[in-house]
Amino acid sequence: MANLLKAGDGRSLAHGWLGGLTWWLTTIGASAVSSFYTAHSAAIQGLPAYRSIPIGAATFVAITVGFYLLSLARRVWMSSKAVTTDAKSESEKDDRGTNDALAQAGARIGNLEQQLRVLQARDDEYGWLRDVVAEQAQHLNSLVQIVNGLISDHDLTSESPFIELRFLLKNSSVFPVSIPNFDGKLLFGNYQFDNAPTFVGKPISNLAFWHHGGFDLRQELKKHEANMILNSERKSFAFHRIDFPLVVQGNDQHQSLHMSCEITNDVLIASYPKLKIEIKQALLTPHYDFDKQTIEAVTGMLVTLQIEFRNSRASQVIVKDFKLDTSPHVERVTSALPGLIYGKVWVEQGRPENRDRLTPNLKDDSPVEADREEPIEGWIQFYLKKVKPGELNGKAVNLKIIDDTGGEHPVETPILNVSWPDLHAG
Repeated sequence: MANLLKAGDGRSLAHGWLGGLTWWLTTIGASAVSSFYTAHSAAIQGLPAYRSIPIGAATFVAITVGFYLLSLARRVWMSSKAVTTDAKSESEKDDRGTNDALAQAGARIGNLEQQLRVLQARDDEYGWLRDVVAEQAQHLNSLVQIVNGLISDHDLTSESPFIELRFLLKNSSVFPVSIPNFDGKLLFGNYQFDNAPTFVGKPISNLAFWHHGGFDLRQELKKHEANMILNSERKSFAFHRIDFPLVVQGNDQHQSLHMSCEITNDVLIASYPKLKIEIKQALLTPHYDFDKQTIEAVTGMLVTLQIEFRNSRASQVIVKDFKLDTSPHVERVTSALPGLIYGKVWVEQGRPENRDRLTPNLKDDSPVEADREEPIEGWIQFYLKKVKPGELNGKAVNLKIIDDTGGEHPVETPILNVSWPDLHAG
């Protein structure tokens, strides 16, 4: 096609060049002939040559200029005709393009109207879903629920005690829910921990409809807090002072997760069992001021216990102290005494004397390292100054073995009965 166009353009150029040459040759020839006859006619009429020749030349110039002007006028007319033709052609093309564009726009409008009718029909059919979505948006915190909570990890006896709590959630709303952060502190019973908990791992992000997800919290504990937990009876962790905001696609919904689950310390009680303590003997005897050497010089009471204990934990327990809680009979907690322990008091000629030494004194051996299931046996003695025999006679009190973490291992004593000294006349 390109070669054909080039060939057509060549022929057009050739025709134009030959036509112009023929036109100019004809014009010059006609002018020359006309000027010759004009000069010849002037000579026949008797005009001298110096006059007939200029007349012929003038005729030649006039005819040539006339033909040139005629040619120029023809070119201008042809050029204007071509412009008009081109403009008309372009106008026709523009009209056709406009009509095509209008036709296409009309078709598109028709398609959009059809799609709009379809969408309107769908909106009429599923319009009730909008009400459901609006209702869920207002009550999102009742649709995102904690289905389970537990203690996932813990260490209450190390230098850096901690507890980790795990929560499992279910999203019953149509919204993708995130819980990127929280604010507040955790409670154990009525006690609020000093440190705020932190997320362990990634928080919940875009939890989809009808899906489950979870997050872990780590609670760093201080020593006294770990001891409090170790020494506590059954209690629960409380979460009403922690706020977990619910976020949907980056927007805070101004609603918080309901922490409705209960996590007790049952796992901790089972993981850190108390020492198994057996009290084999329990003696309640008066204490005398032996310097005065008189039986009437009673200064208080002695509680002497023979005990055996075992550690059922996997790790070693180090016992550092023994305490006797005589409440509510006598509001006092007394530590065990080091030194010699005697089981009886003899009175000879009105003077008291200690007899029957009891060994070993576990207080002298403390701290006592209790390995798993190793039986440890011995004696401990407590001096209760200014306590009268009747205040504890027929009563049971509580022994507490204290380990190096501050953990208490309690056991109730048998009922105490006063043992009076043996009287000997000597």
